[in-house]
Amino acid sequence: MNLFVTSFLLVVSSDGSLKIERILPNGVRFRTEVQVAGPDSVQIRLRLVNGSDQPLTGLKVQNCLMLKAAVGFEAQSNWNKRLDSPLAMAHSDDGTRWIVMGWEQCERAWANPPVPCLHADPQFSDLAPGQEQELTGWIWFYQGEPSAATLAEWKQHLL
Repeated sequence: MNLFVTSFLLVVSSDGSLKIERILPNGVRFRTEVQVAGPDSVQIRLRLVNGSDQPLTGLKVQNCLMLKAAVGFEAQSNWNKRLDSPLAMAHSDDGTRWIVMGWEQCERAWANPPVPCLHADPQFSDLAPGQEQELTGWIWFYQGEPSAATLAEWKQHLL
């Protein structure tokens, strides 16, 4: 019988930031940190540490930004989505507000029509034992139609 035990840490700070970390039985550690970066943005950092004695390869992350509880973004379709990797974007029913998610090293941006969500999925580089890597993502909240300059600015954050 295999018994898998993991260590788990969750910290919610008074500034609204969130940190969660897991340590797997093989020594691999992964951490997610979320913090408010401004009045209209949130920054997310994923850190992966290979504490095992084996290389880690093909490390794809699936990030699902659920929109069901965001008023005006509940549509279970792709009619309100725009996918422009590394960005995945959804506009409100009235077209006046946007929620945008993007990640550095984004492998693909996509949406799932039956579910009100966005995906911008990054991929970690292969990690030898002892190596670690951090990936950064953003969520922006925007009023109006994003211009080409705004899209370029968001993408610049992800380089």
